[in-house]
Amino acid sequence: MNLVVLRTDLSGDPTGAELLARVRHGDIAAFAHQDVPFETVVADLNPARAPGRHPLVDVVLALQNNARAELRLPGVRSRVEVVRTGAARFELLVDVTDEHGPAGEPAGIALTIEYQAEVFDPAVPQWLADALLRVLDALAARPQDRLSALDELVDPPAAPVEAAVPASPVPGRRPYLGPRTELERRLAATWAEVLGVDRVGVHDDFFVLGGNSLRAVRVAARIAATERRRLTTTQIFATPTVAGLAEALAAAPSRAEPGIPRLPRIPRVRSAPTVGEE
Repeated sequence: MNLVVLRTDLSGDPTGAELLARVRHGDIAAFAHQDVPFETVVADLNPARAPGRHPLVDVVLALQNNARAELRLPGVRSRVEVVRTGAARFELLVDVTDEHGPAGEPAGIALTIEYQAEVFDPAVPQWLADALLRVLDALAARPQDRLSALDELVDPPAAPVEAAVPASPVPGRRPYLGPRTELERRLAATWAEVLGVDRVGVHDDFFVLGGNSLRAVRVAARIAATERRRLTTTQIFATPTVAGLAEALAAAPSRAEPGIPRLPRIPRVRSAPTVGEE
């Protein structure tokens, strides 16, 4: 439910046992702070944003080792079935699930790799799954071997490992310049309210000011409703300044209705409790 950002130290060509100890030590230290919201980590580190890429992490490991949910109803037999959406949330997701036999005994693990087709060639995830099994078998059999000894087990495939994704430039701060048009003033006021800052210049970067994907959704919804023009979160990632966004909105056709129609609130009327008579 809350991503924990982890980093592994592979320096010094450690042995398999040393690597396992490093990972265990680092992960336990990170789990001690797993209550820190992921969006807070992103806001504090403020990495460069790129449309279509997740900030901070490219690979996500999910271990499904909780007790299976059970629904018990009289005369009904139920089971849990995993349904895939067909859309990858991350560049690479490694999903590990504990398997059990009929009597509840351990029966190994099931490993599923989910990947973005626009980033990886289909041969790469298959190579990764095969290489991972070979490496785990080798480390379990010879934990004192160094990682460099595993090179022959993980020869990369002929296909490129990752498609070229243009890097996003690191955002910088420019001298403050106040809004020059009425549209820029309205946009700056919306940004200031959502971000909780005193002022917003036309060249200030939304994410440098403390914005994140959740706040971008709020800004896009408010602007689309008030300006009656189509605006998406992707546009804020592409043009994260008031000046750029105002230019894009000015070129967009106006709509007769706001993007999110406001419905009148229906007052709730509580009726007095009825007193029964005998």
